[in-house]
Amino acid sequence: MRLTNRVLLAAAMLPLVAAAQVGPRYGDTVLAVASREAGGAKLHIDARGKDGSTISVGPDISNGTSVPLADAMGNAIGTLTVAPGARRSPAVVAAWLARRIYVADNLAESDPFVPGAARAQRAQALVDATLTRFPDLVTLALHVAPPGGENIIAASSFGRIGKAADKDDLHVERDGAVLREVTNGGKRLAVELPLNDRSGHAIGALSTSFAVPVGADPQSVYPRAVLVRDAMARKITSRAALFSRRVTTAWRQLPRLETCLRNDKYEEMMMKKVLLALALGAGVLTASNAGAADNKNWTPPAQKIYAQTLADATMKAHPELLSMTIHGVPPGAAADTYTMFAGSYPDRIGNADDPDDIDVSKKGITIVDPRWHRTKDISPKFVVLMPMRDAKGDNIGLVVYAFKVPVAGNQYERSLYAKALDLRDALAKKIPSYAALFDPAK
Repeated sequence: MRLTNRVLLAAAMLPLVAAAQVGPRYGDTVLAVASREAGGAKLHIDARGKDGSTISVGPDISNGTSVPLADAMGNAIGTLTVAPGARRSPAVVAAWLARRIYVADNLAESDPFVPGAARAQRAQALVDATLTRFPDLVTLALHVAPPGGENIIAASSFGRIGKAADKDDLHVERDGAVLREVTNGGKRLAVELPLNDRSGHAIGALSTSFAVPVGADPQSVYPRAVLVRDAMARKITSRAALFSRRVTTAWRQLPRLETCLRNDKYEEMMMKKVLLALALGAGVLTASNAGAADNKNWTPPAQKIYAQTLADATMKAHPELLSMTIHGVPPGAAADTYTMFAGSYPDRIGNADDPDDIDVSKKGITIVDPRWHRTKDISPKFVVLMPMRDAKGDNIGLVVYAFKVPVAGNQYERSLYAKALDLRDALAKKIPSYAALFDPAK
């Protein structure tokens, strides 16, 4: 089912859900958290549902301060009233809530969405930290199976905890698919991609969506989804760990932004940055993806190419691989435009090759890298850079295989080099020519 259709179907079911619920609503849950963030102050929401009905959440407040309340896309949905004595300004509380309301009707949904559903408290803490880390995120949801259970929404920025995975969610988890869809009249890009743990194992599906700057190509926002997935993976030791009830400070922080959490001035600054970027049509960039954009020397075609099909199939068939990338000079590009044009890191496609990569392509050498003393590696790995060949046996570029290993070291040198040769030679049989790698995938 298309992503848009799934949202519309869920919205159509809202009156039935609201009528049948007997437990707490999502609005009650998120308002209780917001109240704690505001120092225990009483809060009240009056919002307008899609059908025009009024959705009221929280105790009545007669002498509070009322401010406009928007949803995650910036659409006005009602008002927030904050009682006197809050340790955060009403505007900041409203901004915090907006990040956790996709549509006003979310507030009226049962919470959990499915009675008795497991709450992944660590996963929810990670969602909250990620919202702070990425201010252009509109929605975020982790589709993960709890121990002994089926895949569900285990944590999200909009509730619906316990909602069963649909065929798209399972397709992403099981087949490594990446689904993209432009919604909201081009103002939002929805991306669903595999959710990985720290070791690179797929443990579920990650649904994301991002605000698209005015006038920008919606697909240009896609690398942000990969950045989100990779930032979260650094914190996920295992699938089971997401469901632990012990939530330490580490689970509430993402790299480089620890001091920003629970900080009013930071929240206000980032909200202003997002609004300004949307108004001016500028992308909301962090230092990490700004640098990545500067490193691009090639723009891939809109459609998936045959080389990417080969990379996807190899990764699916060989779980011992941490990554695989394919490099060379694309047809029609300027001479010496050596670039990564396919592989398991979609955000890196189009990145310029470094000197080692180019040496392999030009000279036909092989580099075996045990990754000794590489303290910035997320997990231990053993990397082999070797000439890629076609079915005739000619060298036609570079293929890089990174293998998962328990610890970094040269004890795997003989076995993994031989394994890389086997993978490269099997790949060559499927490449009739270098040009064929750039044909549209079938």
